[in-house]
Amino acid sequence: MKILHSNIHAFWLWATLSLVAALPTLAQPVTIDGGAPEQLHSTEVDYIGAASSKEWQPFTGQLQTDDDTFWVRQTLNLEWGPAGPTNNPLALTFQVTGLYHVYWDGTLLGSNAYLGDKATEFSRVMVPIELAHSGNHELYVRLHARGLKAGSRATIGVFTTDLAADFFGIHFTVVFVFLLTVTCYLASAYFATVSRQGNLQNLCRMAALTTFIAGSLVFLDRARFLTPYPYTWQASVDVIMASLTIGFVVAIAGYCALRLELKRPLLWTTASIATIFAGLLPLGSMDEDTRILVFLGLYILFMAVVSWRAEVSVAKWVVGAVVLALLALGIQPDEKTLFLGILTVLFGAELALDIRRRHMQAQQLALLSARLRGDLLRQNIKPHFLMNSLTALMEWIETNPPEAVKFVEGLAREFRLLTDFSDKQQVTLREELDLCQVHLDLMSQRLGSTLKLVCIDLDLDTLVPPAVFHTLVENAFSHNDYRNGSFEFSFSQETIGDSQCFTLVVPEAGAPAARQGSGLGSDYVRNRLKEFCGNAFRFSTEKIGSNWVSKIELGKS
Repeated sequence: MKILHSNIHAFWLWATLSLVAALPTLAQPVTIDGGAPEQLHSTEVDYIGAASSKEWQPFTGQLQTDDDTFWVRQTLNLEWGPAGPTNNPLALTFQVTGLYHVYWDGTLLGSNAYLGDKATEFSRVMVPIELAHSGNHELYVRLHARGLKAGSRATIGVFTTDLAADFFGIHFTVVFVFLLTVTCYLASAYFATVSRQGNLQNLCRMAALTTFIAGSLVFLDRARFLTPYPYTWQASVDVIMASLTIGFVVAIAGYCALRLELKRPLLWTTASIATIFAGLLPLGSMDEDTRILVFLGLYILFMAVVSWRAEVSVAKWVVGAVVLALLALGIQPDEKTLFLGILTVLFGAELALDIRRRHMQAQQLALLSARLRGDLLRQNIKPHFLMNSLTALMEWIETNPPEAVKFVEGLAREFRLLTDFSDKQQVTLREELDLCQVHLDLMSQRLGSTLKLVCIDLDLDTLVPPAVFHTLVENAFSHNDYRNGSFEFSFSQETIGDSQCFTLVVPEAGAPAARQGSGLGSDYVRNRLKEFCGNAFRFSTEKIGSNWVSKIELGKS
């Protein structure tokens, strides 16, 4: 268990660091705005020729021939925030499906113009500090759409990367990707470990899968901006990214369905695939990935509302996490890792806290169970019970030895059953009622009465906490005088939803000579019920007419 505690602390450390690291992305001190890009189809001209050509057309990305080569230009307006460009280098991250050279105000900044395995889709070029002044700049890109056919579309994406947030010489993006990815993988390992124990196995397995996929998505989505990889890998990377995206949508929906305790979780999980198809529809100006995440967030919110109406407490946490993730996505739609990170970290933190709480409760219940075993024996070996039983036994030994033998056998059987029960946390209803009947037979003999237990609509295989109903039956003798008469005890069972309801009706019969109950019986009943199903129980005793009616409702823990 010490290992589990250390894992929880490690998870919290990484979660906190990753969320803190994510905050600077909300306040970039540099912005670049530009007009509509233009393109020039040509395989012959150099930068000078492209800059002077008058044959520029609106940029469509449409290839005219196989492996087309063309130029793209755009006017960019660079504005620095309060921090200024004094020591803040600027980088442009290019996402180009092809090979390119990039020029900034006529200066060649860099290229990925390598053939074969050295070619990359994503790369970063640095803008020298002396060229990164505020104002308008001309950006030219010579693109060779290697491997694409006529009629295909070539894409160019330019992203500003301010390096002001260096951390010991390492760029912020590296730190963020590292922290969030490691957080997800640590959480996945932790949930996979704890899934082998406790009563949250399926939930923890789904959490392990979800956090692993989230970590992989963050790594592949962001690390490719940082580390060159062979251009020939791109088709495989695209397939992997699409598969992981589908997997994340389904996995996190499945996790939420289990965590929110929704009925038919498999159906809720499968229905999440519809959010992917909805995101592929051309709605609004958002890109497909953003639309998919928005629809996913709305779907989880709908699940949480359904669960909230069913009074599942964790639904409020889920609503808060999703609203925060959607807010981050709305502020920075290009930073989709924020959406993944917020959902994964907050969901994981909530589950880790719940596991820790359950572990502490399990320890407390273990101590309670040990105490209850002693209470069961002590409360059923009461001085007045022993004294009265021994007094009756002494009289039978002198006057009716066979009756004495029968009483001793009954007394031994009851104590033997109580001893067996003391080592158990649950017994079948059949075993419990056998113990009740033994006690009634014993008291019938001692009091000279006829005491019957009438059972109505029982499922004798139902599991119940040990000696609870026996304690209620025994309490009846502490508050009533059942000597020399015929009395009927009634016991019934009813299923209401997910709960089992038991009703014990005992007749009122005068009053004992002196009150012999101390309230310990009711305390024992409540503690046993809490040990059995947490707080998912109800226990009440009231007088109705000439009977005392005790009701116990057992729900799911």
